[in-house]
Amino acid sequence: MEKQFYVLIKESESTGYIILQEMFPEDRIKKQYECYVEMIKELSSKYESFDGYALRYLITNVKYDGRKGVQEADVIKTLEDSELITEVSEGGIFGAYYAATDKLKDIMRANFSKRKQLAGLN
Repeated sequence: MEKQFYVLIKESESTGYIILQEMFPEDRIKKQYECYVEMIKELSSKYESFDGYALRYLITNVKYDGRKGVQEADVIKTLEDSELITEVSEGGIFGAYYAATDKLKDIMRANFSKRKQLAGLN
């Protein structure tokens, strides 16, 4: 099976390895945004637009075994196959370690730039 997913990727400042912080199916982005807005409204009257919020995430088509649902390993394989991440170490008890490729870094920089424009910070 195949389904579009929003994936929040963070890069560890100390190691440079990537972390899949969050992932959810495409149809949940509006609900995620609504939860974000409700949380921010308690602290401030300013919050990011929906378009800016969506740019935090990488949208990717994940192939997975329909019997098991989407697993983190499915997302990692998709990112590897798309040449967005590369395995840098087999790791140990916690699995392999991955680093962002220049291709992923370019996408993340471009998305950040768009978010800044939407927020009027450019």
